[in-house]
Amino acid sequence: MFALPHWSLRAVVGVGSGGALIAEYLAKSGVEDLVLIDDDLYETHNIVRHICGMDALGRQKVNAVKAHIEDRLPNVSIDAVDSKFELETGDDIDLFKSKFEDVDLIVAAAAEHATNNLLETFVFDRLDHTPPIIYAGMFPNLDGGILIRVDPTENDRCYHCIYSGGKSGGRPGASDDA
Repeated sequence: MFALPHWSLRAVVGVGSGGALIAEYLAKSGVEDLVLIDDDLYETHNIVRHICGMDALGRQKVNAVKAHIEDRLPNVSIDAVDSKFELETGDDIDLFKSKFEDVDLIVAAAAEHATNNLLETFVFDRLDHTPPIIYAGMFPNLDGGILIRVDPTENDRCYHCIYSGGKSGGRPGASDDA
């Protein structure tokens, strides 16, 4: 019989239409602790493709998604971080180090190359552990999309390496043979 592994804490960076759905499915699959990070507002153009409805208009996406998930799955604990993932100050670095301290999987769903590169650099260079990162999303104007897993314990190539055309690029645990 298949048994779900125990997952302690998952983080989703970007809770637009894709990230919100991923967060909801993580919660439905048994993840009890989530960190959601996004600084965007829920606006009218989000309604057609997002898990939240009309009642979320004008709210911060992380708070709307948190309420949506907790309304359906009250045993889920969600830490909603109403902030863009950026590392411009020491306070930013400290904030995200504290949020990712116990995370065992990160989903990067912001669908922005700059955010994905920054997130990966942060995980490899600033955290004491290197959880796997799943990059998922559609890019603006439907210019393409991604679904990539980078797991340092499996010697996967890093996100930067994949998009720069290089191999390991010197990232710890990345393999030039991948």
